[in-house]
Amino acid sequence: MREIVRHGEEVIYDNVETDDGQIISFTVAQYVDFDLGQDGILFSHPLYNQILAEAVEHSGQEGWHAESYFTNHPDIEVSQLAARLAIDRHQLGGRFVMQPREGSLRQRVVHLVMDLRMDIVEQRLKEIQTAMRQASTDMNHVMKLMQEYKDTQELRNMLAKKLGSDVVV
Repeated sequence: MREIVRHGEEVIYDNVETDDGQIISFTVAQYVDFDLGQDGILFSHPLYNQILAEAVEHSGQEGWHAESYFTNHPDIEVSQLAARLAIDRHQLGGRFVMQPREGSLRQRVVHLVMDLRMDIVEQRLKEIQTAMRQASTDMNHVMKLMQEYKDTQELRNMLAKKLGSDVVV
């Protein structure tokens, strides 16, 4: 599969067959929404969820461009956030221009989604540790929390392996 541009959007997965035999393509927004939606994951800030939902809604519309749409959004909070995110803080000098490689956008998006999952899992491990300290006298509850902690550690280790990093226990 290769990345293609369709209506000003990057299609990062093209002609993917689903479990029910349909053929679909995913833009960045559609992939992020689909992948996170599989596990019921939402962003912690409602504004980010709104932006993702609107990006998915407009994906595939002729002439739609995310950056101009969101920087000119009628909701001032959305437009301010989009303007901050659109600024490239690390612009390279004239001779140093990054040339995108085929598949690089897809790889970056997939990696960033997994990074987000890793952050969520790490946060959950901290929450379980706190809950275990607070439930120290209720041994049944502590045992359930210990099992959840073990399961969550296994998930974290699997994600770390996919991300190519080592986990320090």
